[in-house]
Amino acid sequence: MENIIEVKGFSKYFWDKQVLKNISFSVKKWEIFAYLGSNWSWKTTTIRSLLDIYKADSWDLKILWQNINEDIFNKIWYLPEERGLYLDETVYDILYFFAKLKWLSDSKVKENIDKFLKRIDLEDKKFVKIKKLSSWQQQKIQLWVAIIHDPEILILDEPMKWLDPVNRQLFINIILEEKAKWRTILFSSHQMEDVEKMVDSLIILKSWEIAAYWKLKEVKNKYWENTIKLWFEWNFKENNELFEVKTITNNFVELKINDGISSQDILKYFLDLGLNINKFEFSEPSLNDIFISINK
Repeated sequence: MENIIEVKGFSKYFWDKQVLKNISFSVKKWEIFAYLGSNWSWKTTTIRSLLDIYKADSWDLKILWQNINEDIFNKIWYLPEERGLYLDETVYDILYFFAKLKWLSDSKVKENIDKFLKRIDLEDKKFVKIKKLSSWQQQKIQLWVAIIHDPEILILDEPMKWLDPVNRQLFINIILEEKAKWRTILFSSHQMEDVEKMVDSLIILKSWEIAAYWKLKEVKNKYWENTIKLWFEWNFKENNELFEVKTITNNFVELKINDGISSQDILKYFLDLGLNINKFEFSEPSLNDIFISINK
């Protein structure tokens, strides 16, 4: 699949402080790409430089095989981390205004507004002023503004920030629906569990450089550990010769198997111990585990 976004050798200074060093990555056509990093890893700076809001100190950038230009901006929509809507306008007026900025017909705009407000369960807010909405309701409106004109590329900075689990899942579903319409999507996020549900490829930054990059499965393979998840009742006992305890609660434990030890060795140990095992399974590392191991 061809690359829609290509970044080579991106570096950025603020005054005499270098905040990003030699960042290179590509986003393929019709994929969801996650740009990840801890607080102060300058993710937003990269996104804003990508869109020419900030000036990069060095890089070679191509979007849709071209250097950034006005024609490309009409094929992109950017949802910034800081939300911004006209608070004294109604939901309908805001949606209508942004739709008309993209030259959509009146009939198309009205149809899309009604359809989307139903999709996000805000039909009863159609003529309510933005300032009367909760922050998460405003965020839903802002997302629709981003996709109203069917852009080829969506760039979303922390799109699910401050959302509860129900509304985060709604956003995930909508983003996946946009991918199914042949969109290319680049986004940043701190919610690794959400990222893992939808991402194709990713970057994880540590400090100012790339620590992990490429397909989700390839990143997981690189950080693979022989791990067992065990649900049990009573009598659990540690054994440092066989395993390391990564996580433990009242009836659940996650173990890292020591080198040279098999899962059968572990299972035999617990059966001999008389542990009542409810469930026993191998597990691959979660994206959250990988992110923590890189940034701790």
